[in-house]
Amino acid sequence: MDFKKISILSKYIKKGSEKHFKLFFQITHGVVFGVCVKMGLSQEDAEEIVQDTYIQFWKQRDSIDENNGVIGLLKLIAKRLVIKKINKKELTVLNNLDEIHKISDNSDLKGTVNSNLIKENIKKLPPTQKEIITLFYLEGLTTIEISNYLKVSVRTVENNLYRAKKKLKQILDFQNLNTNSFYDFFNE
Repeated sequence: MDFKKISILSKYIKKGSEKHFKLFFQITHGVVFGVCVKMGLSQEDAEEIVQDTYIQFWKQRDSIDENNGVIGLLKLIAKRLVIKKINKKELTVLNNLDEIHKISDNSDLKGTVNSNLIKENIKKLPPTQKEIITLFYLEGLTTIEISNYLKVSVRTVENNLYRAKKKLKQILDFQNLNTNSFYDFFNE
């Protein structure tokens, strides 16, 4: 792959050139498709994610740093979209199972309620902490991927994860939520 050419194309894309964006797509779409397939998507789903990836990339073109891993940004966008798609499919399967089987055990219901309560309280965190904890625990990204995506150091990501978990624990302790549920949620 010609990274010099990609860097030049990304400069024009940043300025809004659709012609250069099409050429960029032709050169790089195989990489994005490969990421999707490696993460277990079917060809049809992978093609859908490739399209969505380039749509998001186009929308984010103002923030492109042509000297700092444009391919990495594409891969990151694709991975996030794949994870969302997989989670959505899992949720659909779970919803279908719920329709077939009613929840019989109160402890299962309690775990669901606690999990939802934790997710609701994540929304109360400061914006940076909320974004980082969501990317890490709910989207499944590594601290390095988050660091590259947010253009901050890995240490900053780790510090924000620590602070976010500490703040969440304080909020949940205040709400008298069983702390085992807190740890179970983050260790799933």
